[in-house]
Amino acid sequence: MQATMIKIERNEKMEKAIARCKTNHPKVRRVDASTVKVYGHGGSYTVKFAEPRKGLRLASCTCQATGLCYHIPGAMAAPTVIAVAPALPVSTANERENACLLKPQPKGFIIDGWSL
Repeated sequence: MQATMIKIERNEKMEKAIARCKTNHPKVRRVDASTVKVYGHGGSYTVKFAEPRKGLRLASCTCQATGLCYHIPGAMAAPTVIAVAPALPVSTANERENACLLKPQPKGFIIDGWSL
């Protein structure tokens, strides 16, 4: 079954869907940047988002509803995570030398801090 893309806009239908979403409390899990899994009423549904041009936001859901379902507002509330690698600190040659695990030892044995 091909899911129909629905235009996301703030209107009376969206307000009703948001109210249904608040009463049902579906669980959401982001799959990727444009796909969200919504778990509710014993099933899991996939909501896909698209923005073909600036200002036009579309969504589709795999549930059996023919119009706007409460899964779409639930999926819109899914957190978006942007992963950023931390910058590596710049170290000096002296810091790198001190960070070595194996330091040169004097010839002989060291027992309790005494060199033999």
